[in-house]
Amino acid sequence: MSASDVKLNLLKLILETEDTEVLEELTAYFRALRSKSDWWKEISEKERALVKIGLDQLEKGEGVPYESVKEKARQLLVKPQR
Repeated sequence: MSASDVKLNLLKLILETEDTEVLEELTAYFRALRSKSDWWKEISEKERALVKIGLDQLEKGEGVPYESVKEKARQLLVKPQR
C-alpha cells in the first residue's frame, strides 16, 4: 500500500467519525509522533495510568501475546463475507 493509499484510508476514517474523543486522541497522537519531545509528557493522566496498569500486568505475567492481539484486531476489522 502506498503512502497516498494510507492517507486516503485515514482521511476516510476521520471523515466518517463524529466521536470528538477519538478525533482529539488522534490529533494528540499525531502531534506526539511528529514532535521530538517525550511522548510520556504528551499523554493525559488517564493514559499514563492505563500504561502503568499495563506494565504492572506484564510484571505479573498477565500479558497477552502480540500475535493474539493482532488476530483479534484483524477479526474485528475484517468485514464478513457474504
